[in-house]
Amino acid sequence: MDVPADNTMVPKDPKDTALNLTTAEIICVGTELLLGQVVNTNAAYLGSRLAGLGIGVYRHTVVGDNHERLQAALAAAAQNCNLVVLTGGLGPTDDDITREVVADYLHLPLRESELAIRDIEAFLAHFGAEMNEKNRKQAVFPEGSQVIPNANGTAPGCLAEHDGVTYLLLPGPPAELRTMFEAEVEPMLAARSATRFESRVVRVSGIGEAQLESAIQDFVDNQTNPTVAVYAGYGEASVRLTAAGVEQPAVSAALEGLHSAVRERLGDHVYGGEADSLQEVVLSAMECQGLRLAVAESCTGGALAARLISVPGASRVLEEAVVVYSNQSKIRRLGVAADTIQRFGAVSEEVASAMALGVAQSAGVEVGVAITGVAGPGGGTVEKPVGTVFIGVCLNGHTAVRKYQLPGDRDKVRRFSVTFALELLRRTLLANGKKKPAAT
Repeated sequence: MDVPADNTMVPKDPKDTALNLTTAEIICVGTELLLGQVVNTNAAYLGSRLAGLGIGVYRHTVVGDNHERLQAALAAAAQNCNLVVLTGGLGPTDDDITREVVADYLHLPLRESELAIRDIEAFLAHFGAEMNEKNRKQAVFPEGSQVIPNANGTAPGCLAEHDGVTYLLLPGPPAELRTMFEAEVEPMLAARSATRFESRVVRVSGIGEAQLESAIQDFVDNQTNPTVAVYAGYGEASVRLTAAGVEQPAVSAALEGLHSAVRERLGDHVYGGEADSLQEVVLSAMECQGLRLAVAESCTGGALAARLISVPGASRVLEEAVVVYSNQSKIRRLGVAADTIQRFGAVSEEVASAMALGVAQSAGVEVGVAITGVAGPGGGTVEKPVGTVFIGVCLNGHTAVRKYQLPGDRDKVRRFSVTFALELLRRTLLANGKKKPAAT
């Protein structure tokens, strides 16, 4: 590697910064991505964050650790975009080539950054390690680059500008990339974008994708600015509203009107906004109503409990969760009558009801939730095919059960089951809250 003796970076004059970044290409570097050994989550993350800055993504490209192919990807990106974001290839090994290829493409010499050297040394010292020549490679960047510190690793990023195009080099590990992007990169890019974007997300459950689109079809058909997009998940969905403009107050005002109209149209299908999850909303509602929860799972095998305990502070509501997979476990642990299982089968409305009541009583709480079903791939019958699921919710001794016929393989049936259990619990809590007088 040809590294000039000058050991300092040459920072650009801020006045020379390219303004109004509008279109980006994301180039993810790494043969492991092409081979499917690593799932490329960085592209989705960066696309979302760039959109929030008013920078549209023209294309995602994945390139292996190959000098010529990466050069060709850079040339293609520069033809269409004024921002090229590269992830990966900033490590200490010989196949980490992103810095060298970008410098070669831009016809710039490589310079070693004293700032990067100090940051890498400090990071390694924290783990009792010392800088070596491999790590030293990570402190070398195209001349004129702005070095971006990496709080979570030894691979600093950098920002370089050349012929009206901004090149942004970021590390590949998602934890390093995300911290760097949000702490360091977003402010840089925000200053380079003349357009202001703002988004709101309306999260809904208990409504199918087709029904959801039909309910807001006029908003979708008439969209210009703000725009409306629907994204479906496992038993829930999101409506993303995005407005654009030069003046932030006008952008916010346009978005607020549509946001209110969409929420009003969708009514109690709406459970929250972008930062909310269904499990958070349910646990918060239970805490507000002074209720405690116990969960009994059969076909989902603890997946509902896992969603609940992913929320910090879930212990304020969740008393216990049990997996009762066998018939004997349902009888012994929850007090389900053997005769009930024999007459109706373990996958039935009657057993789901008994499970919900039994887990609430055994835990000494007000609310019990139970799931029993046929997740597949085997075990289905003509009367109860794969995907048949019963979910029960017991509140203060009163139990409601719903039957679902869910699509997909074993994993999808389990995922849908968990979401529908949370939704049935949310609906139960909504009805319970309406019965209570407002606090004074």
